[in-house]
Order: sequence, then C-alpha cells, then structure tokens
Amino acid sequence: YNADVLLLATFNPNTLRATLTSIPRDTYIRTACSGSSYRRINTTTWGSASTCAVNTVEDLFDVDIDYYAKINFKGIVELVDAVGGIDVNVPYSFCEQNSSRKWGKNKVYVKKGKQHLNGEQALALARNRHGWPNKCSSEWNQGTRNDFVRGKNQIKVIMGIVNAATKLRDPNQAVDILKSIEDNFQTNIKTKDILQLYNLGKSLVISDSTNLVNVQRMQLKTYSAWGKIYDRG
Repeated sequence: YNADVLLLATFNPNTLRATLTSIPRDTYIRTACSGSSYRRINTTTWGSASTCAVNTVEDLFDVDIDYYAKINFKGIVELVDAVGGIDVNVPYSFCEQNSSRKWGKNKVYVKKGKQHLNGEQALALARNRHGWPNKCSSEWNQGTRNDFVRGKNQIKVIMGIVNAATKLRDPNQAVDILKSIEDNFQTNIKTKDILQLYNLGKSLVISDSTNLVNVQRMQLKTYSAWGKIYDRG
C-alpha cells in the first residue's frame, strides 16, 4: 500500500537530457487527496488508482506528468530476471528480506563492489536503508545507510535495468517482458509509446558515464523534524 520508491523522471528529446529525481518516501506534505491535512507522500499510492500520487508529484514540482508506472516487489524481481540481471556497483555489503518479506533461509545477501544482480538481489538493494545486526554478522552491516542512500541505490537499479533493456535484440521483447509482469505492473503508457521509447533508447548510448544522453540524478533538499520531512511551502 505504501510506496518504498517514488521517482520523477523527465526527458528532453531536444537536448537529450534525462533527469531522475528521488523523492524521500517520508516527505510530509499536504497531498492532492488529503485536503488541508499533512500526510507522508508514500501514502498517496494506496489502492489501485494512481491519481493521488500523480497529482501530488505534479503539485510538488509544478510539472505536468504524461505517464506513470507502478510496480510492486514481485514485479521488480520478475523484470530484472527477464532482462538477464543487472550490473550495479554496490556501495556496501548487506543482507535483506526477500520479496515475500521473509528471513531465515530466504535471506538475500549482496556483496560490496561491481556485481551482476538477479531480481531478488536488485530488489534487496533498492529496499535496504539500515543494517540488520540481529539477522546477519558484522560483515553485512557496514557502510552508511539511510533513506537518501537508498534513493541513490534505487536509481542505480533503474539505470541497471535501462542498460540491460537496451541490449535486447528486438523491441517486441520489451513489450513481451512488460506483458509477462502485468499482474505486478500498472501503467498508462500504450504499447506504441513503449516501442517508440525503446527504439529511442536503443539508438542512443545510455550509461552511468553519461555519453550521448546526459542522465542527471537528483534528490530533494530536505530537513528532518520530529522524525518527518516537511515541505516548507
């Protein structure tokens, strides 16, 4: 019900500039569906509709949003596995729950450094924001972790998926992959738009070193107050 990840993606086809802005999930604002009351922004994803989330992000950034995509834990696992896994530079070694929120034999381990991650490992990286000393040894509880670090990790996962997807041989494969995860995925992007976006991405070199496409990562500048993050406006 509550979103772990909220991102605003923009792309300028004239300048070939793309921007991914990470929105901390505990940002405390007046949402588009809460009237004058303050709520955490991650509550805007409640239910099957995405209207509240889209309208809230539009108001927060003063932009018009053409498309949205909503995916759950299982969908991320399926998507990453469908593109053959992703290459990511992991900032620290960690352990995490699996996509069913289970520990024990289902525990997911990911080592620091350049790694090729499967779906469960990619989801674990996107979710992790603190250590689990009661679940794993000290080897897996090093490094700085918080919601801002998690936002950076989430963008790494997204870029890993983008890079893997551009290596698909046929644009119809991209459509087939989205159809295969449709039980865990929701979007208003039409098939023809997906093909156009895929072909554009395929014709350009998109990488972390930013080549033809300049991909900029951004996070909101915030401050903490009583355990919440407030919008000054």
